[in-house]
Amino acid sequence: MKTSNKLLKTQITGVVCVALVLIWTAVLYELDRSSKGFLREAEIKTSIQSQVFSEFSRSTIRRVNEVILDIRTQWTGDLKSFATLIQRRQGIIDDLTFQVTVIDSDGIMIFSNLAKPSTRVDLSQRAHFRVHKEAGDADHLYISSPVLGKVSGKWSIQFTRPILKNGKFNGVLVVSVSPDLFSQFAEKLQLGKDGSATMVKTSGELMARYPVTSFTQEAIPKDRPFLKENSPIAGNYRSFSSIDKTERIYGYYKLPQFGQIYVVGESVNDILTPYYTYRTLVLEVASGVSAFAIIMFIVLLRSLTTLEKVRGDLELAKERAESSNIAKSQFLANMSHEIRTPMNGVIGMAQILLDTNLKEDQQQFVRDILTSSDSLLSIINDILDISKIEADRMEYDFHPFALGDLTNAVNSLIKVKAAEKEIGFYIDVDPDVATTFIGDSLRIRQILLNLAGNAVKFTERGGVRIHIKRKPGGLRFEVSDTGIGISMEARERLFSNFSQVDSSTTRKFGGTGLGLAISKRLAEGMRGEIGVNSIEGQGSTFWFELPLASPTEQEFTTNSDYPPSVQIHAEQQDILPPEAHKSDLQTVSPTPNESSTVNELPFLLLVEDNKINQKIAMSLVGKLGYQVDLAENGLEAIAATGKRRYDLILMDMQMPEMGGVEATHSIRSFGGPNALTPIIALTANAMESDHEACRAAGMNDYMTKPINREALIECIARWIGHTASGGST
Repeated sequence: MKTSNKLLKTQITGVVCVALVLIWTAVLYELDRSSKGFLREAEIKTSIQSQVFSEFSRSTIRRVNEVILDIRTQWTGDLKSFATLIQRRQGIIDDLTFQVTVIDSDGIMIFSNLAKPSTRVDLSQRAHFRVHKEAGDADHLYISSPVLGKVSGKWSIQFTRPILKNGKFNGVLVVSVSPDLFSQFAEKLQLGKDGSATMVKTSGELMARYPVTSFTQEAIPKDRPFLKENSPIAGNYRSFSSIDKTERIYGYYKLPQFGQIYVVGESVNDILTPYYTYRTLVLEVASGVSAFAIIMFIVLLRSLTTLEKVRGDLELAKERAESSNIAKSQFLANMSHEIRTPMNGVIGMAQILLDTNLKEDQQQFVRDILTSSDSLLSIINDILDISKIEADRMEYDFHPFALGDLTNAVNSLIKVKAAEKEIGFYIDVDPDVATTFIGDSLRIRQILLNLAGNAVKFTERGGVRIHIKRKPGGLRFEVSDTGIGISMEARERLFSNFSQVDSSTTRKFGGTGLGLAISKRLAEGMRGEIGVNSIEGQGSTFWFELPLASPTEQEFTTNSDYPPSVQIHAEQQDILPPEAHKSDLQTVSPTPNESSTVNELPFLLLVEDNKINQKIAMSLVGKLGYQVDLAENGLEAIAATGKRRYDLILMDMQMPEMGGVEATHSIRSFGGPNALTPIIALTANAMESDHEACRAAGMNDYMTKPINREALIECIARWIGHTASGGST
């Protein structure tokens, strides 16, 4: 028996020892994997941040160059008139520069907006003068290293171009930019407590840095990877800073055309701070498990009868330890005009890129960008809506609308999703339903899109049908599908914020769980109600009822700001059979007259100040075969509309000099060839009050950025066709 117990003790001891070795081997492996993961994420993050830094700098350098070229064309040698010019331009360039200087051909400063007219300073030894003096008649932009100004007494980066007279060198025009312009942007990158961002010349000279540092320090060490010959355009490395001795993970990006390198670093200590917390937790858990195992080992040696129980306790303890490490996430969003404008750039540029000659895998990458952008935009819109609803700030616009326009809009958006899944999609409108109603068509469409989009998402076979029928005092909308159905228990929480049927649907189908909550609040906000009927495994019917009044045809014709469109009337029948597929879908969209000659093609005016959005809109309109002029603000738009007649005007709202609302009001008020031309607002302002402002100014239609390309194409074609047919604007 003793031999048996001794053998058993030996076996138990061996098992415990092996278990401890395995536990700590797993712990060490997990800690190593976790630390490498944090460092790799930092490499990706700093690479992206360095590219963002470089793109900002590229844009700034180009803008400074444009300012120099513009000012240089105004230089005639008349110091007084030039000083007046600079004073007038000061408000435009204040965010870029604090000093404009003119140096004559001998290196003497003859003008500075910071000095008295009689002040003369010898700048002949400055690098930014000598480089142009020695270049003769060559005209190029030069960017100097930071210098301490003799007039301003400040550190500045000199952006210069030569002044040429009759093709000969006649001096230098200097625009002085503070390094803080770049440092302050770097601060916005949120680099953490000990992060840094540096702008470096390819020669190794420090141009700007965040946190701000003195420029009297030594140049960046030549052993840095980005300064090595034949180093790649972008990369990462880990090193101690030569300035503050902090160890960081760095990402860099080069702009060879400007001779600049942008380096962004995140402190290794900051990067690994969450890892240290995680490591402490893992070690505590592992130590606890180990201690527990040892205690159990002692107990096992004393009482073999409790072996199975102890094993069960160990398994339970292990499960609890693992569950204690599950991370919890927060759902955060901050919506504003500043988000929608770059989102329009991302989506628009991706669409333009998709139309170029790309490889198959590159095309898929761009499609993935568009898919992700659409998902992000949907989430942003949902969060904005639920935030406005919770704050009791949701606005409703009750106006006459055509039911056919509403169903066409829903059909054009949902049919694509249904076709992708190869399921059917139908819209039935009972024959006794009127064609026009008074209500908030935008919010009704939003509810229909939410319900129909969900129906398509959760339907794998069969199809989705929207049925619109009369009810006393209004309409009843039903969205039926042949999808997964909903259990009775799940229906009780279905219309709550951030809720779905169960966690498995979130994993399989995705979504924030806000769509139904928003739909419920919108329906109730329009004095209606919403509900669902469903059989699990067989499908669901979501419905909502709204009290909608039907105006007379005469009232609608007088008050409507929009032209009529074709209404969809599908045959009334039961929900689609399983064999229904995408070929059942119908679309109605106006197209330009293909027989038109070049001179007969519609002529559009695009009013947009954002360079990227200009490229997007010009590319799209150009591909449609239309002719287009560009105005960068409201004043330019007014000037352009006074010279010729346009078939359509695309108008931004927020622009320098004069915004779109003021420009539209002027175009409508002062007559001229475009007093009745259709004007469509393209803007990132998404509130109902912005819609009202556009309508009040005389705009005919409104599209919110990011702009959906198909919707814009349809809108342009509709209004150009409406104008050609003699419709009122």
